[in-house]
Amino acid sequence: MVQRWLYSTNAKDIAVLYFMLAIFSGMAGTAMSLIIRLELAAPGSQYLHGNSQLFNVLVVGHAVLMIFCAPFRLIYHCIEVLIDKHISVYSINENFTVSFWFWLLVVTYMVFRYVNHMAYPVGANSTGTMACHKSAGVKQPAQGKNCPMARLTNSCKECLGFSLTPSHLGIVIHAYVLEEEVHELTKNESLALSKSWHLEGCTSSNGKLRNTGLSERGNPGDNGVFMVPKFNLNKVRYFSTLSKLNARKEDSLAYLTKINTTDFSELNKLMENNHNKTETINTRILKLMSDIRMLLIAYNKIKSKKGNMSKGSNNITLDGINISYLNKLSKDINTNMFKFSPVRRVEIPKTSGGFRPLSVGNPREKIVQESMRMMLEIIYNNSFSYYSHGFRPNLSCLTAIIQCKNYMQYCNWFIKVDLNKCFDTIPHNMLINVLNERIKDKGFMDLLYKLLRAGYVDKNNNYHNTTLGIPQGSVVSPILCNIFLDKLDKYLENKFENEFNTGNMSNRGRNPIYNSLSSKIYRCKLLSEKLKLIRLRDHYQRNMGSDKSFKRAYFVRYADDIIIGVMGSHNDCKNILNDINNFLKENLGMSINMDKSVIKHSKEGVSFLGYDVKVTPWEKRPYRMIKKGDNFIRVRHHTSLVVNAPIRSIVMKLNKHGYCSHGILGKPRGVGRLIHEEMKTILMHYLAVGRGIMNYYRLATNFTTLRGRITYILFYSCCLTLARKFKLNTVKKVILKFGKVLVDPHSKVSFSIDDFKIRHKMNMTDSNYTPDEILDRYKYMLPRSLSLFSGICQICGSKHDLEVHHVRTLNNAANKIKDDYLLGRMIKMNRKQITICKTCHFKVHQGKYNGPGL
Repeated sequence: MVQRWLYSTNAKDIAVLYFMLAIFSGMAGTAMSLIIRLELAAPGSQYLHGNSQLFNVLVVGHAVLMIFCAPFRLIYHCIEVLIDKHISVYSINENFTVSFWFWLLVVTYMVFRYVNHMAYPVGANSTGTMACHKSAGVKQPAQGKNCPMARLTNSCKECLGFSLTPSHLGIVIHAYVLEEEVHELTKNESLALSKSWHLEGCTSSNGKLRNTGLSERGNPGDNGVFMVPKFNLNKVRYFSTLSKLNARKEDSLAYLTKINTTDFSELNKLMENNHNKTETINTRILKLMSDIRMLLIAYNKIKSKKGNMSKGSNNITLDGINISYLNKLSKDINTNMFKFSPVRRVEIPKTSGGFRPLSVGNPREKIVQESMRMMLEIIYNNSFSYYSHGFRPNLSCLTAIIQCKNYMQYCNWFIKVDLNKCFDTIPHNMLINVLNERIKDKGFMDLLYKLLRAGYVDKNNNYHNTTLGIPQGSVVSPILCNIFLDKLDKYLENKFENEFNTGNMSNRGRNPIYNSLSSKIYRCKLLSEKLKLIRLRDHYQRNMGSDKSFKRAYFVRYADDIIIGVMGSHNDCKNILNDINNFLKENLGMSINMDKSVIKHSKEGVSFLGYDVKVTPWEKRPYRMIKKGDNFIRVRHHTSLVVNAPIRSIVMKLNKHGYCSHGILGKPRGVGRLIHEEMKTILMHYLAVGRGIMNYYRLATNFTTLRGRITYILFYSCCLTLARKFKLNTVKKVILKFGKVLVDPHSKVSFSIDDFKIRHKMNMTDSNYTPDEILDRYKYMLPRSLSLFSGICQICGSKHDLEVHHVRTLNNAANKIKDDYLLGRMIKMNRKQITICKTCHFKVHQGKYNGPGL
């Protein structure tokens, strides 16, 4: 039968023969590939028993089978069958003999010539063939030394002359000189060793060390120095299957005692390297952000925020988190095993029409995102533009408004720039390139790339890939947007300062009408005529509003909201808007929504961050009194920037939520959804609404008018709500019973107008902080985070298997305290988290616990 197939001229027999050969080769190659992948995923004695030579043979065999036997011959003879070519017995034997050995030699030569048999990183890509080596060597003192990382397994480096993966920099913790079998690849004979050395903390066999696993992301350094973290020098990696089966669970309290709450030397070094420096290259970010202390600080920052009890795509919340989970999370991040799950996308309506996609992520993954955000903030915050205010420490919407008032009071044109779907259109490759300018840590960049490409699940539970944009609602999205748009900030700063701004204040062109009236006033002898001319001159500026020899432009950005004030012409504004649009398209892959971007005169004004921004008309500028000798005279102010609160829009929002009716007239009405709450809760609700509005608009020029209007609506709405609750029918009876300030007789909480007297003066603060400031903050937060995972169970007193129980909100209602003992205790402690053991936590969620004594 075999001879029939080998010497047959039938095309069908030939096809069957090579089809069977292809299947056999594919099965053998798959088996070898599986062994290789297992060894790379968790190297140790459980698979190949540290036999690096056998591993190298498997790599070569797998390459030969997959490159030569499986695809080449099958494709070649399938083409022959398709064209129905007649082949003689002689040609079959000749083709089989000559072509087989020829291509086998070619493939074998390429494998041995261009593939470097060195260890490759965990989770490696397809830029090189992976193999192992013996890790015997001699330990070198390399603590804190910076070494370049190269990819010795990248075959493109030698055959093409360039590498597909970038070189990186890292700080060596433990360095080892390689053995003689690999010194040829390092091109340094002086480091070749003639014998094997027994390394500290490792097991050896016949003078040779077993395969101790891969180096940290496979980063060999210069001069034959190979960087290996200490935990990789164990016989079995800690994340391997065998180690998990044999490992004993570590007590949470015992682990907590090992955490150092005072030593932040590496974090301090990172801060000092980036403090007021814009060209620092940062490495080893992944190791720092995966530190258990940074994860504890990140958890402490997000644990009480709203939305962290909202379920993502996997229905997991912060409830039940413990120190073991954070410890495992730290190890998974450090070994590139952590993956982000898809976010759940919901759509919320926008005030301008349409819907805004909002991503709801896994609350536990927000711990990782917050740790990433802290690292990015340390690196980039001090290098951000002075005119950027969005999502930065010590800066807010109000500081952006203050900067507008300080710089734009003399502008005669405003440009409101609307970026077209800013968060949804940021290209991933461009964002990664921007980050690579200052971060040279492949592990951190891989983690960020996993976040960007995690995808989302819609309301129908359908999965969608994300190839563009960053998810709105993510913890790390705002700072990524700031980092990306910082290129635009630097472009505008350079353009305005070096190209657009011309002339100086002393050489500004004078208004000819103003000069003419001034001459007439000087020559006029009658006082009555002189006063008339002075009043007429007050309607004109001294200097030209649009002077070609004097131009200025200023901008303020809050996230994707940008306002530009221009002292120039309308054509200058058009050119600026077109230049920005061209820069965004060419350098950032974004664009401006020209339909929503507007250019308006300063008298008309634009809307920015909820304020109506405009400049006082020259003829309506206010007066001020100054003392001159013993007399007071009245003089005109200069023009000033007016930032008004949109009172009509605010009243319409109150109308939408049921506090008033009749549209912009704002006639107060009772809120039916509040009548079943306690009086104290009702009063505090109305005070919270009023304070929120007053606090945001405290910089408004029309603050007094706003306060009177909002106070009137909320006060009488509260009276009508209490009238419905206590069945008093009229506002007069409510005031007679509870007084003019609506005092609750039990809690003494009142609705007083004085509660809305908010300090509306605010000074600009610098967002830059010193390393000592943030270190002090972290040293204060870390013990607070540890206290949640230490101590005893608040129910049974156990010290083992402690978890954190989370609640969504705290409500001071008495019936809640009465019906749920644990929730009542948390309300009295004013905490949304409480430490309990795993057993009691299970009983709480099963509804089997209602007080002490279980």
